[in-house]
Amino acid sequence: MIRFNCDYLEGTHPRILAALSETNMVQTCGYGEDEYCEEAREAIKKVCKCEDAAVHFLVGGTQANLTVISSVLRPHQAVLSVKEGHVNAHETGAIEATGHKVMTIKGKEGKISAEQIREQYKLHWEDGAHEHITQPKMVYISNPTELGTIYSKDELEAIRRACDDCNLYLYLDGARLGYGLASKENDLTMEDIAKNCDVFYIGGTKVGALFGEAVVITNKALQEDFRYIIKQKGGMLAKGRLLGVQFLELFKDGLYFEVSKHAMKMAELLKNGLLDLGYKLYADSPTNQQFVIVPDEKLKQLDEKYSYEYQMRYNETHSVVRFCTSWATKEENVLALLADMKPSNMNEQETVQHDEHASQAESKPHADIYTDGAARGNPDGPGGYGTVLEYVDGKGQLHTREYSCGYKKTTNNRMELMAAIVGLEALTRPCEVKLYSDSKYLVDAFNQNWIDGWLAKGWKRGKNEPVKNVDLWKRLLKAMEHHQVTYIWVKGHDGHPQNERCDVLATTAADGEDLQEDVVLE
Repeated sequence: MIRFNCDYLEGTHPRILAALSETNMVQTCGYGEDEYCEEAREAIKKVCKCEDAAVHFLVGGTQANLTVISSVLRPHQAVLSVKEGHVNAHETGAIEATGHKVMTIKGKEGKISAEQIREQYKLHWEDGAHEHITQPKMVYISNPTELGTIYSKDELEAIRRACDDCNLYLYLDGARLGYGLASKENDLTMEDIAKNCDVFYIGGTKVGALFGEAVVITNKALQEDFRYIIKQKGGMLAKGRLLGVQFLELFKDGLYFEVSKHAMKMAELLKNGLLDLGYKLYADSPTNQQFVIVPDEKLKQLDEKYSYEYQMRYNETHSVVRFCTSWATKEENVLALLADMKPSNMNEQETVQHDEHASQAESKPHADIYTDGAARGNPDGPGGYGTVLEYVDGKGQLHTREYSCGYKKTTNNRMELMAAIVGLEALTRPCEVKLYSDSKYLVDAFNQNWIDGWLAKGWKRGKNEPVKNVDLWKRLLKAMEHHQVTYIWVKGHDGHPQNERCDVLATTAADGEDLQEDVVLE
């Protein structure tokens, strides 16, 4: 089962696991007052450019929310949130259980506006019976939101001004903050968030940590006695150093932002692929959560191989589902999902309206795929592949994409095959393809009809010897099914621009740190 239903499916980043292991037998004091927590606090304050901030580590998001909100509000006060807000919709009434009402506002794309805040404040204080009504005192926002959208710097600053004018506190839930900051549409920095929020938290659980959230309190009036509230709410971890070690590893040299960028790269690949296939988005999310309208029949097919988060019914035949990418999402899994999302009838798109007068006989669009594989210490060292896809759609528009991935232990031939597979699987409709490779192993298999002989002999060659890499040859043949593919050999390291680019992609991936396991399915 390949899982896309949330962004905390794996354990933790290998560097964090190594750090926990390396410090395992070091004796420290408890309850978050150890040297690791202190170093992590300083690293976070440095990133936020806020030396006066108070930083506290808690285990989870709901725990952080209820602890912060209950520490800030007096018994008669409430927190404002959009209806989709996590504190309102996904925390089993945790905030209400602390004695504080969540007052909801209908947001736009999961966001609350400064104007709505002012209006809510005005409604309360202009009511002659306001002392008989719960008083709004805090504004709760999340970035990214529950719909994957993000606040701009202008929006956040406008909300800050509204809160100042209305004497309200501003609290930002940053469970997925790294993914929001890594979005191409983002213009916020950690410093901007620290300047404009009274308190916020940096999510670790969903962004590479095993568990943990870092609460940052910038408003000095809210810092006093916060540890008392943590203890009272059951959030003071005796072995608090486990949180400090993780956040120190995330923030000492930018790992937090590095893993967030990977998740966004995978989300962009998924989003663009779905749009190319003709799917409609329920919400135009620029972050790692993608909300897609999918035919129910297609979902039945996906259920055999994938998990996703069901959101709601869209109409009689379609549903809205969420696919999440994360710090650990594998590119090959995204490409596999896109391949399986292709409509059963390749000439019909179920989720997009086409020009009624478009000709069924319209010629297939054209794609050029350039590939290369690399292996260090071939045949048993690390390796990688690089692919450049140049796709011309039916309207003559050129699209260019690049793909690469590194593996811990593999062979050059397997990487050559993977490069071709990934390029073909990335295509979302039938194409005329020219596939360029410097691998005679790959090109001659088709141009010299080796593949036909292997198939006729049940994947045997020569003197009845088994063909190597059968798992990838089968996957390649499947990827070719809907396309007309011509294989073209080019001389490697001979100045061919795209081949040279593929070589860079492949070798860079092979020399990278986040290497995958090459599982041989034979």
